[in-house]
Amino acid sequence: MTHTSDSQHSVTTYPILKGGEDTGRVTQCWAANGFTNGPPDGTEWRDEDHNPSQADWEEGQIVDLSWISTANHGGMYEYGIVCGDEDETYENFSKNRLTFVADDDSGFYQGLGGWTTDGPAAGLYQPRNWERLDGTNSNKAINNGKEILSNEDEPKWAFLPAPNGANQDPKDPAVMKRSYLTENNFTMRNKLRLPKGQTGKCTLGWFWWGMVSAGTFISCMDITISPAGTLRSASNTAEAENL
Repeated sequence: MTHTSDSQHSVTTYPILKGGEDTGRVTQCWAANGFTNGPPDGTEWRDEDHNPSQADWEEGQIVDLSWISTANHGGMYEYGIVCGDEDETYENFSKNRLTFVADDDSGFYQGLGGWTTDGPAAGLYQPRNWERLDGTNSNKAINNGKEILSNEDEPKWAFLPAPNGANQDPKDPAVMKRSYLTENNFTMRNKLRLPKGQTGKCTLGWFWWGMVSAGTFISCMDITISPAGTLRSASNTAEAENL
């Protein structure tokens, strides 16, 4: 996912286009200072004809998602989806949040392993062999390497410790201690469950509400969600054709 930032108090919206024509819907998947691989006027990334689905999932499916921080702002983050012809606004994303699933693979991992040079991930930073931060040295252990989730039976957001040296309340030793146990470069990996009742052409949205900067980081990806039990894997399809 590509991400840019904007103030959480004034997130800009842009018209969604199709074939160059205004659809009447809007998106706030990118901030005012950013665009992806389109022209400088930013019209390409807003045109649905230039954004094919990047994943085919089922409603209720558990998916493995990760993102990389190169400058830790602390705070919290969440995922949501918007399907059909709704506006891609935070209000709509927040109606259909993904649920974090406790899993041994979830948590903080070593940050930057360097640039990849080929394949689908060319030009992107990759984690160092998914090495969890706990165990590398005593100063990097964060909640035993696990993500810090909201205190719910079905958590819908995760919290990040503030970076080393962040301006924290010294009267709160627990917060202060936690702020000195992390660093800027790390990969955050989570298992999340898609909500049910949302299918078709959808947009996955990721929102990081930074504590130190009071900034909002936003990333989106086009996906397709099928009704539960209808999506076949390639191997299952091949087996069915041979019956």
